[in-house]
Amino acid sequence: MRFKHLMGRRGIIPNLPLKPNYLKPSGICLGVTKGVPSQKVCIDRHAFLRHALIVGTTGSGKTTTASIIASQLAKYGYVIVLDWNGEYPSILKNYELYTPSKEEGIPIIGEDADEITEMFEEVLSLTPPQTFVLERSLGGVVPYDIIDLMNRVNTSEGESRWFTESKLALVRKLRSIAKTAYRGFFSRNAFYFLLGRMKASRGKPLVVDLSILRDVRVRRLAVLLMLKFIEYVKIRNMVNDDIYAVVEEAHNTYRVNEGLASRLHAEVRKLGIGLIVITQSPSCIGNGVLANTNVKILHALKSKDDLEAVLRTLGGVYSDLSRAVTRLSVGEALIDAPQFITAVETSIGKF
Repeated sequence: MRFKHLMGRRGIIPNLPLKPNYLKPSGICLGVTKGVPSQKVCIDRHAFLRHALIVGTTGSGKTTTASIIASQLAKYGYVIVLDWNGEYPSILKNYELYTPSKEEGIPIIGEDADEITEMFEEVLSLTPPQTFVLERSLGGVVPYDIIDLMNRVNTSEGESRWFTESKLALVRKLRSIAKTAYRGFFSRNAFYFLLGRMKASRGKPLVVDLSILRDVRVRRLAVLLMLKFIEYVKIRNMVNDDIYAVVEEAHNTYRVNEGLASRLHAEVRKLGIGLIVITQSPSCIGNGVLANTNVKILHALKSKDDLEAVLRTLGGVYSDLSRAVTRLSVGEALIDAPQFITAVETSIGKF
């Protein structure tokens, strides 16, 4: 009866030692297996270039797990932590802090103005007429900053009543962003400054503190622009090393199977970019994104919808996996990676 979990590839085999070749000394080590004897649990760092998912309820240990991963990945490439709640400086021992401000902003970057339009359409929930006004105002040119964008919209002209009404509504929405992101915060001028800070941080995570932004929409915009910045840097071969991005509170940025973040998630790994997606609400970010993660780290989950969303991507014996995830204590996780025969119950941070 002890081996009944072998029925599914992603079942759980308690107290069964991992094969030695699954534990790579040069990998990213997360903790030790539960049970006796315990073994070190490490994952080949290349697995993170095909993305990772960390899920769990508030207080289950997600941020601690992510910080352990980020600290070790920094030995192999650049690590950028998009710190939604300002938690990482109190957890990481060695890091560089980037606090966006008027002098140190978030770069407005895009292959063309269509991507900028898409970002604002997502963040501000623009109506189709408002999106049309924005596209027409940009005229195919990426704006310098938020004020430049507002000025272009203000001076755009249309003869119809719907155009005028849509323009005024769009200006109100942009003004709400500008109140938090004052002039220079989002700007093209920030690109080379941030690139320099990223290069100087080589060997330790660069923590981008987004908690100073009180408006959730502004934080979402900052995350989307940072992801575009990372993609742009790699496409233009401005750095040779891999880049790993830690995306906290991903349910605020990703949308179910649509949107810029979801599309980037599917496309950037061929560039040498690994995304570490962290959320307490996996059911909100879509099956496509969940399935398109090579490493899955499950802390305790209580919501039935969230459990089902993640476990569908694992396969195996659903009831066994479900029970294992719900009974996890703080600092414990169920880890699924390609090099493991089974999902491994792990005590995080204990080596």
